[in-house]
Amino acid sequence: MVMPGLSGKELARAMQPSHRAMRTLYMSGHISSDLGENQTATAGMNFITKPLSVREIALKVRNILDSRAL
Repeated sequence: MVMPGLSGKELARAMQPSHRAMRTLYMSGHISSDLGENQTATAGMNFITKPLSVREIALKVRNILDSRAL
Protein backbone atom coordinates (compact mmCIF):
# COMPACT_ATOMS: atom_id res chain seq x y z
CA MET A 1 0.00 0.00 0.00
CA VAL A 2 2.84 2.41 0.75
CA MET A 3 5.57 3.01 -1.83
CA PRO A 4 7.78 5.96 -2.71
CA GLY A 5 5.91 8.42 -4.92
CA LEU A 6 2.49 6.74 -5.08
CA SER A 7 0.25 4.31 -3.26
CA GLY A 8 -0.61 0.76 -4.21
CA LYS A 9 -4.13 1.91 -5.09
CA GLU A 10 -2.74 4.58 -7.40
CA LEU A 11 -0.46 2.07 -9.12
CA ALA A 12 -3.32 -0.38 -9.63
CA ARG A 13 -5.52 2.39 -11.06
CA ALA A 14 -2.75 3.46 -13.46
CA MET A 15 -2.20 -0.11 -14.70
CA GLN A 16 -5.89 -1.02 -15.10
CA PRO A 17 -6.48 0.56 -18.55
CA SER A 18 -3.77 -1.56 -20.19
CA HIS A 19 -4.40 -4.67 -18.07
CA ARG A 20 -8.21 -4.94 -17.89
CA ALA A 21 -8.26 -8.49 -16.48
CA MET A 22 -5.72 -7.63 -13.77
CA ARG A 23 -6.68 -8.54 -10.25
CA THR A 24 -5.01 -6.83 -7.34
CA LEU A 25 -3.98 -8.11 -3.94
CA TYR A 26 -2.98 -5.34 -1.55
CA MET A 27 -0.57 -6.26 1.22
CA SER A 28 0.69 -4.18 4.10
CA GLY A 29 2.36 -4.51 7.43
CA HIS A 30 1.33 -0.97 8.33
CA ILE A 31 -2.46 -1.02 8.06
CA SER A 32 -3.00 1.63 10.72
CA SER A 33 -0.73 4.16 9.02
CA ASP A 34 -1.81 3.19 5.48
CA LEU A 35 -5.49 3.62 6.08
CA GLY A 36 -5.63 5.87 9.09
CA GLU A 37 -8.36 5.32 11.58
CA ASN A 38 -10.85 4.32 8.87
CA GLN A 39 -9.90 0.68 8.29
CA THR A 40 -13.17 0.16 6.42
CA ALA A 41 -11.24 1.50 3.41
CA THR A 42 -10.26 -2.13 2.76
CA ALA A 43 -13.90 -3.22 2.39
CA GLY A 44 -14.37 -4.77 -1.02
CA MET A 45 -10.61 -4.89 -1.61
CA ASN A 46 -8.44 -7.97 -1.86
CA PHE A 47 -6.25 -7.23 1.14
CA ILE A 48 -3.88 -9.23 3.31
CA THR A 49 -1.79 -8.04 6.25
CA LYS A 50 1.69 -9.01 7.35
CA PRO A 51 2.94 -11.12 8.94
CA LEU A 52 1.60 -13.95 6.82
CA SER A 53 2.54 -17.48 5.93
CA VAL A 54 3.20 -18.90 2.49
CA ARG A 55 -0.02 -20.90 2.88
CA GLU A 56 -2.05 -17.77 3.69
CA ILE A 57 -0.83 -15.86 0.66
CA ALA A 58 -1.25 -18.89 -1.61
CA LEU A 59 -4.86 -19.35 -0.47
CA LYS A 60 -5.64 -15.66 -0.89
CA VAL A 61 -4.15 -15.57 -4.41
CA ARG A 62 -6.02 -18.77 -5.36
CA ASN A 63 -9.31 -17.28 -4.09
CA ILE A 64 -8.74 -14.08 -6.07
CA LEU A 65 -7.91 -15.99 -9.26
CA ASP A 66 -10.97 -18.21 -8.84
CA SER A 67 -13.35 -15.32 -8.15
CA ARG A 68 -15.65 -14.09 -10.89
CA ALA A 69 -15.20 -10.41 -10.14
CA LEU A 70 -12.70 -8.56 -12.32
